[in-house]
Amino acid sequence: MNHKLLPLKVFLLLALLSLSQMFCGINIQTENPTADPGFMATGIAATLTARAVSITPTVTTEQATQTATQQPTETESQQPVQTEPVIPEAASISVSLDTNCREGPSGDYQKLGYLLPGQTAALIGRNSTSTWWYIENPKKPGQYCWVWGEYATLHGDISAVPLTTPPPPPIPIAG
Repeated sequence: MNHKLLPLKVFLLLALLSLSQMFCGINIQTENPTADPGFMATGIAATLTARAVSITPTVTTEQATQTATQQPTETESQQPVQTEPVIPEAASISVSLDTNCREGPSGDYQKLGYLLPGQTAALIGRNSTSTWWYIENPKKPGQYCWVWGEYATLHGDISAVPLTTPPPPPIPIAG
């Protein structure tokens, strides 16, 4: 067994377990509406009054008698509880081997830094073939560079990573 790949395999296994636990543990909580005690008491009183009125015998006379009726009361309706939308995990990249971070998406561009195994960087953009990825330079925050995807593992929703226009290719120096 290749001992150089063992830490990577352990890292990937832990990352996979973490992601699966995160997605399996998604719990969208909604607020359970509680009954208004006043509403319940009004409903019970109305039911008892209606039973008393319907059970009480009335004497029929030639004159019509007027019976008091219970007026319905307005009840407060419960508004549906809005839940916050689930935000997909931001797209990021990690590498299995030391990977140069260059000024543009080609080995012809100047090296600006590197992405090392175990480091993760947020994806800012991609080239048209999705073989080079635009990230913030881990060595110099605030500066951006391109890493080759050959040794990369992509994480999260990469479909949202925008196409990024690279700088013009460097001019070859005649020597």
